[in-house]
Order: sequence, then structure tokens, then C-alpha cells
Amino acid sequence: MKNKYLSIEIANKGAELTSIKNQTTGFEYLWQADSAVWGRHAPILFPIVGKVRNNQLICDGIPYIMSQHGFARDQVFEKLSESDTEVWYQLTANEYTKAIYPFNFTLRLGYQLSNNTLTCLYEIINHDDHPMYFSIGAHPGFNLPTSCLSDYSIVFEKAESEERHLLSGGLFNGIIKPVLSTPTTIQLHATLFDDDAIVFKNLNSRQLTLKQKNGTFQIKLNYDGFPYLGIWTQKGNEQYICLEPWFGHADSLDGHVDISSKQGILRLEGGAQFNLSYSLAFV
Repeated sequence: MKNKYLSIEIANKGAELTSIKNQTTGFEYLWQADSAVWGRHAPILFPIVGKVRNNQLICDGIPYIMSQHGFARDQVFEKLSESDTEVWYQLTANEYTKAIYPFNFTLRLGYQLSNNTLTCLYEIINHDDHPMYFSIGAHPGFNLPTSCLSDYSIVFEKAESEERHLLSGGLFNGIIKPVLSTPTTIQLHATLFDDDAIVFKNLNSRQLTLKQKNGTFQIKLNYDGFPYLGIWTQKGNEQYICLEPWFGHADSLDGHVDISSKQGILRLEGGAQFNLSYSLAFV
């Protein structure tokens, strides 16, 4: 997809964004999956977000092996339609997915381009006659024009008092810790991700902006409808930052329950459809 502002590339594997390029400057906004650092661009997280304890997802009392962030990011999607401004992909439950996630679903991902804004759309359909339980989220990584985290801040649209929820081995350990520099700002710096991702569960804001201190670089994320937010980069890395709207999150160290009781899980009735979207504006 492309217009006079942006060009967009997407892979069939995972229906994953692989390039978001400024048509005027040629700047590549999306992290280019350097396998020596982090080998992905913008994976879709489904049917879980984060990690489940012992890598086991329990459905109706039966444990299924489920790796962190689920399987959708590694499945090949079918392309349904494509134009210069909109493209849709689809993944339907198959023999592999049913062996590790016993629900009959269709997952559709759509991308819409309008001026300098990319909207990412999710559609989930439950084809069973009983409830389906799932989480879904986004994990886009963005190149930073300078490889120095302290050159950047994240500014929320509203004042916040939320503290970050800390992880140990990918699971919540029950510890919370201040992270806001001001009621609306996180000042990024090199050691901020030594404790893994920054995870928020109760933000007031539905929009944030990644800003460069002494430059024009900005990315605005509108995540209205997503109750949780992750911010992440690899420990010790200062080349990219991930802005992650989530509907769902990891287990806690002492929490291991049936998926129907998992915190943050979505329940979709038989025959029903769930729709959600977020948008990115590149300034």
C-alpha cells in the first residue's frame, strides 16, 4: 500500500507489517527485524498476550502447550483483498491450531492507509456454538532516528498516576514501580527496560505520542478500546522501541487458571464476532 505520505509492506507470514516508510524522506519507521537484536517487525499476539505459566494454556481443565504471545505471528495468512489504501488477511483454525487451541475461529487483519495514518483492524469470529476465550494485541517496533533512548519521551494525552507492573521471567511478580517522569510523561533512558517491558493496566489515556526532544520525529498511537499497554525494547538496546496496545496480558507467578477465568481474557459467544482497531500517525 502507498500514498504520497507513506508506503506500507506486509508479509503473508503472520500478516505482519514489515515496512512503514516515509515517501518524502525515505525514513524507515518500522524496525527491520535484525535477528541479532530482535528478529521481528510487528507481530500479532493471538490467542494470548504475553506468557502463560509453564507455557501451558488450560482450556476446560486440559493443558495445551502455548508459547509466549501465541501462534498467529508464525502462521501463514491468506490475503483476501488488496488496494493502494487497504488490505485484508485471514487465518482460519486448522489442524495445527486446534491441537494447541481447541476453538474454531477466523482471525482477520486489515490495514487501512489514509494520509499519514495507518489503521490496523482486527476481526475475530467464533464459529463454535459455545464461548471462545482469547486475547489479542499488537507489538510494532519503531526505529529511532538516533540510537539514544534519552533523546525520546512518551507523552500521554491525560495525566496518569499508574505505576508499571513488573515481570519476572515474563510473568507478573506482583511488584509495581513508578515510571512516570511527570503526570503525562515517561522519559526514556538506557536502563529503563532492565526490568523487562513497561506494562500498564489502568491508564486514563487512549492516545500517546513518542517524541524526539530535539527533532521533528513523532509517532502518535491511538489505542482506544485496548485496556492494557506495553512499552518495550531489548535490555541494553537503544535502536528501537515497541508501542503495544493489548487486550490481555501475561499470567502472574502464582496464577495458573483455566482460560475462562484468566485475567484480561475476552469471552466471545458462539457465532459472534469481535472487532477492534488501533491507529498510528507518523508526523
